[in-house]
Amino acid sequence: MDDLDFPEVYKDKPGTTSMIKVIPPPEPERFHIDVRERGKKLLDQHMGKKLSSKDFKPYWDDYRHQLKRGFSHRCGYSATIVHGKGSVDHYLGKVSYPQQAYEWSNYRFASREMNSLKSTYDEKILDPFEVEDDWFSINLSTFEIVLTDAIPNNSIRERAKFTLEKLELNSQEAIESRLFAASMAFRNPFNEEVLETIRVDHPLIARALEEFRHSLRSSLSKDRVIEQLRGLFEKYSLESFELL
Repeated sequence: MDDLDFPEVYKDKPGTTSMIKVIPPPEPERFHIDVRERGKKLLDQHMGKKLSSKDFKPYWDDYRHQLKRGFSHRCGYSATIVHGKGSVDHYLGKVSYPQQAYEWSNYRFASREMNSLKSTYDEKILDPFEVEDDWFSINLSTFEIVLTDAIPNNSIRERAKFTLEKLELNSQEAIESRLFAASMAFRNPFNEEVLETIRVDHPLIARALEEFRHSLRSSLSKDRVIEQLRGLFEKYSLESFELL
């Protein structure tokens, strides 16, 4: 099945976390015959011609679901579960890099929205295969994604900033989704189904909240975070409710 059976409270919250480390999935057994060889024949037929996106036959679509499974049903760019078909993103765009159009190693699973936002920025956007889990974190005061000091150099840091901006990972919609996830965690601290859903669909939120819980020294700190959440709900004109 393409869809996953998560609680209804999350199915209308599209959610955006951020990029997390993705291990490249192995190439499927018949990919070479079904996609690479057919793609090579097509490219040979257009040798010397400048191709447009319409010239490429989407042979890769036959392996979209296997790519999705290889990405654990997550979008490679937002790290959130994709409820539906999603899309095959060419990390290096087809038109600029036609020889990579039918290569498994060039495919990243992505939501349709993220694929559209990524557009043809190619290597200006961080590759899910190069990102490390500790490069991004959540600021619990604003629920924005921030860069950490673990990013190894300024070149990658600039690409990370570019990625946050172009993929709109700190949009109002994204922040609202994180707020709902955090509020659900505070409202249901012992509901394992809810907590596991947050771990799956909002891994950075789950990590931040778990670190917060481990660092609690008094109920005052907890109350302060709850008050911060209430303030952010008011800021974004979201429905208010008791968090605990």
